[in-house]
Amino acid sequence: MPKRPLPFVFDLQAVRLWSEASGNEAQIVLGDLEDEQVLIFNRVLNEFAKAYPDSAVLIKAHDFPKKRVTEEHRMSAAALAESSNATFGRKGPYDQCIEWCVAGIACCGPYTIVTDDRRKSLYQKVNGLSVITFEEYLNLH
Repeated sequence: MPKRPLPFVFDLQAVRLWSEASGNEAQIVLGDLEDEQVLIFNRVLNEFAKAYPDSAVLIKAHDFPKKRVTEEHRMSAAALAESSNATFGRKGPYDQCIEWCVAGIACCGPYTIVTDDRRKSLYQKVNGLSVITFEEYLNLH
């Protein structure tokens, strides 16, 4: 696999997959969070909590750094949404445009987005984004 820009940025689906992961897989994520090789943004975590409240309790029980979305991220997301051929709608599945937000964050890095199979193909339609699935992320370890 080609080298990917670090750190990895988890989108909502990657957080969901982490919440469903086995003990060893979950520990990989926790270790990378502590080493800041993985970033999870408050906005993603908050939307995850709305979409998957039971799973969010498990995730929020872990102590890990959570990043804040900056104005640069917001501007980048808006620019991507305007200039892209809308590979996903302006609104995300839970109404907070989270995919565009994650894409904007990744462009500011550059970082690599971690997601599920379905969203990987959608993110890849946006020029310049580096994207892997949660399974590919785990296989890097």
